[in-house]
Amino acid sequence: MSVSLPDELKEGFTLESFFDIYGSFLQVIEIKGVDEELVNLIAEWSQAIASILSLMSAMQADL
Repeated sequence: MSVSLPDELKEGFTLESFFDIYGSFLQVIEIKGVDEELVNLIAEWSQAIASILSLMSAMQADL
C-alpha cells in the first residue's frame, strides 16, 4: 500500500477503506499453514471490492 494508514482514514472508516486495508494487510503478512496463493487471491478480491465501492461512491457524488 503506497498510502499510510492515517492518510487512508482521513475521511473516516468506511467499508471501502476496510476492504482496501484488509487486502493490503493480507498481502504483507504470512500465515503459517495456509495456502499463500489463496491468501493473495482473497487480498486481490478485497481490493477489487474496495475499487468498486470507490467507483460507486464517485458516481453517486456526480448525481
